[in-house]
Amino acid sequence: MPAASYVATPIERSLAFAKSSPSSNSLGGFQRNKFQVGDPTSNTILTAKLDFIKYEKPSVKADIKSKYHTLSVNNINDNISSICSTYSKSKLSLNNVSSSPTSSDLRKSLSSSKDNSSNGKCVLPKPKEVLYSPSKITLGWQGRVPPGAGLVNAINTCYLNSCLQALFHIPSFHNWLLNDPEHQSLCEKQSGFQFECLVCAMRKTLAHCQVKSGGAIRPELIIKKLKLIARHLEHHRQEDSHEFLTYLIEGMQKSYLKAIPGANKLDSYSKETTPIYQLFGCYLRTEVACSSCSHVSTSYTHSTELSLDIRQSSSLDEALGHFFAKEFLGGDNLYRCEKCGRKVEATKRFSVDKPPNVLRLQLKR
Repeated sequence: MPAASYVATPIERSLAFAKSSPSSNSLGGFQRNKFQVGDPTSNTILTAKLDFIKYEKPSVKADIKSKYHTLSVNNINDNISSICSTYSKSKLSLNNVSSSPTSSDLRKSLSSSKDNSSNGKCVLPKPKEVLYSPSKITLGWQGRVPPGAGLVNAINTCYLNSCLQALFHIPSFHNWLLNDPEHQSLCEKQSGFQFECLVCAMRKTLAHCQVKSGGAIRPELIIKKLKLIARHLEHHRQEDSHEFLTYLIEGMQKSYLKAIPGANKLDSYSKETTPIYQLFGCYLRTEVACSSCSHVSTSYTHSTELSLDIRQSSSLDEALGHFFAKEFLGGDNLYRCEKCGRKVEATKRFSVDKPPNVLRLQLKR
């Protein structure tokens, strides 16, 4: 029978310990106990000394604190750029981070998107039209802002409430959502569209939270638009928070573009200049270097989050390091070089060409 499932009976416990004479001595954070057993005059069934170490479980608070470290941030722009820095010399750079014992060994290597066409390097294409200027994005709280209202759990809507609260307490998101008269004017010009617009629903919900600060509200406008956010979402059913947040951001992006006349004819880079993507969007650069001819193939991918595998990492620094580390392509995973015209061994790596204003990380367990 496994030890974990064994429970001694009262008779066994009394036989084992009734006649024992304990002696103890301190051993670090443990207590060592020795029972003198095997005495023929006693009524014990044990024939040898029972030597064990008593484990004293640490407090829950101490256990949690041991798993995390505090990030010391002096400047929000530098911090975002540092977290999105590329992996250089097998060490990831994170500026303004003082908690890690190896932070002094880390070096910043943020990618630059400057025009290098003269030396043959591929650069990120520029949008033909900018829908929302990056200069309008305001980081940090502007003046005194009330904490806002709590959100009532309308039967299994805790996943929705947690995402809304997280978004509403991002200063740059808050500043944009309540101060975009251009979008509001476009919605009002289209009869009935404002009632369907997810951006306007979010703005009204945030405004309601500010008015009812200190109280609690029901996010009815967002709950009613679950099908607009994603068709498979159902009210009264628990959903995944990360999945919902992803669909919510994409839904706001679609609603914003829908209000702009002729937006469907814009190029993809222009569509990625909305305020939603100016806040959360970033461009990842993928470089694949051929080991035979040294040709480097470069491509760009737009993303609103970084997915980090933390199963083999003990810290955020290490997880980011793995994400930006070089990957060897060989064996059954050979790369077809566009210059050589054949499959060859190569190295692949990611870097951040354009960092986001708000970095969203998915920690994959």
